[in-house]
Amino acid sequence: MISVASTQSSNPSELKERWGIVAAGAVLLAVTSGVWYSPSVFFVALLQEFKREYAITAGIYSLFIAVYGLSGVVVGGLADRFGPRRLILVGGLLAPLGLAGNSLAPGIGSMYLTQGILAAAGLAAMGYVPVSVLLTQGFQRRRGLALGIASAGTGIGILVIIPLMQFLIDHIGWRLAYVAFAAICFAAVVPVALFAIPRPRMSPSSELEKAGGPGRPAGPSKQDWTVTLALCSREFWLVSLAFTFLNIPVQLVLTHHVAHLVEAGQSKAFVEGWWG
Repeated sequence: MISVASTQSSNPSELKERWGIVAAGAVLLAVTSGVWYSPSVFFVALLQEFKREYAITAGIYSLFIAVYGLSGVVVGGLADRFGPRRLILVGGLLAPLGLAGNSLAPGIGSMYLTQGILAAAGLAAMGYVPVSVLLTQGFQRRRGLALGIASAGTGIGILVIIPLMQFLIDHIGWRLAYVAFAAICFAAVVPVALFAIPRPRMSPSSELEKAGGPGRPAGPSKQDWTVTLALCSREFWLVSLAFTFLNIPVQLVLTHHVAHLVEAGQSKAFVEGWWG
């Protein structure tokens, strides 16, 4: 990884490496968003297949969200220690394993393990946290632009993957659709981790020490942020509460809105094209 303390006048190979990381981040976030927003599609198919209560079926995705969120804390610490590249590779193996496991589910209960735990942990290891670390370490200037371009992958993933999953469910069934989803996830993430993300030239911790922390030039600073200082700051809790109260209503709607509209008489293709 290129040090954040590197000079502005990067040579062409460094520039190529930096913007290659941005492209890799966009691919990872596209796949992440596809996995994250696909439950609304599969939820309808699972209700029709197993004919279980809404609450029990939706509980799979409630566990998925909880495990994903809690895994973020662990993933952040592991990214500091081992670097994001290794975590993304692990996520590129775990998430497809969970998605493929869904296709073999004899009932709803087993999907609490495959989707709710395996896929969620894999997604956390290859998603927003490691991508943010990658871009923060790779860019001192134009960091906002880099994050913005990579974040565009989220919208692309939703636009492409969700209608594709509905198409596959309609034509080959939800089980084979999960197999195809696992293959897409593996084929996109593992090569990115192996070939598009360069091996770090120094450990992330030493890199940040030399650079004076993420986003700051080398040299002394008035305040070196630590986890303890962040936990004691008002800004940390305001941002955390904003994320929490934003996601609670959004996630409640995301799982059920497709099923509700389909039951109201709308076609699955139409619903997924507009609101999937």
